[in-house]
Amino acid sequence: MSESAKIKRSGVTVYVIGYKGDRWLPKCVESLRKASSQRLSLVLIDNVDNPCLQNLDVAAFDTRIVRTPHPMGFADAHNFGITKAPPVGEWIVLLNQDTISEPGWIDRCVEAMLARPALGLLSPCLLTFEGDKWDPHFRECMEAAGFMSFPGSAGVLAGDSLDVTGAAMVVRREVLAELGLFDPVFESYYEDYDFCRRVRQSGRGIGVCVDARVRHFSGSATVDRAAERRRTTWILRNRVIHDLRQKPGGRWHRLLGHLLFEFPRRFARGFLRTNSSQPLACTWRAYLGVLALATRLVSERRDQEAWHRHLDRIAWRDAFEERR
Repeated sequence: MSESAKIKRSGVTVYVIGYKGDRWLPKCVESLRKASSQRLSLVLIDNVDNPCLQNLDVAAFDTRIVRTPHPMGFADAHNFGITKAPPVGEWIVLLNQDTISEPGWIDRCVEAMLARPALGLLSPCLLTFEGDKWDPHFRECMEAAGFMSFPGSAGVLAGDSLDVTGAAMVVRREVLAELGLFDPVFESYYEDYDFCRRVRQSGRGIGVCVDARVRHFSGSATVDRAAERRRTTWILRNRVIHDLRQKPGGRWHRLLGHLLFEFPRRFARGFLRTNSSQPLACTWRAYLGVLALATRLVSERRDQEAWHRHLDRIAWRDAFEERR
């Protein structure tokens, strides 16, 4: 059986969250038509203020639209969309609204994963929205994993410490069914890196398909000053949560280190308004948020129990049994 026939037989479901997305969604959906030679199942998650969803040309897809009952963070909105519109087929694609798909990228990723059963998660290469350079977050992930010369490579790059962003990723159905997707404790930001951590812990690999390309704006949800401050607060808070989970044991010591050393340092920089400092209010709210979660975060057992209670509450595994 050819690779194309295998992709068609196994099926692909794409999830896109709309958040004040009238500027982004039409181009995202239009470019998605050429991302695969197969007919895709498309789930549009109407999160906040997306009038354009009523007029999008989605004839090329098997489309479902689900509406969140209230504004949700990136993590919760994805979980909601997947449980309300379960995936059809063996491949799940998560795609940001502020992306433009280059032709064939989904097919190339699925073909690469079919050839590499140990991979649980694969990302395309991310370019800026203009397509003239590498997306800065993507470049940071690659360089942090030791891939300094990846632009000249080919095939798939995989590494034990590689993280990929949630802007565009292809996941095996079995991986999502077993592990769950994003922990809503993050709301937005760092939930994708946390998911990568769980994929690695399950013994599966994470890679980047060098032959696949997606253009990404990065920051379409940051629409005003209030959103920018909220984003800064989330990033500061979630960076601590992610750090506490990175290594087994010693969470109390790492949390105390953040509270006794990192927080005063960041607060002082904000007070003095040094370069790259964050507003004092953002720093204060971020660390208050960490403290509010402290009793959960310092215990690996309680942290895991809270995560599994969430999966049970949203009937996560039931959704994966409904449709194939």
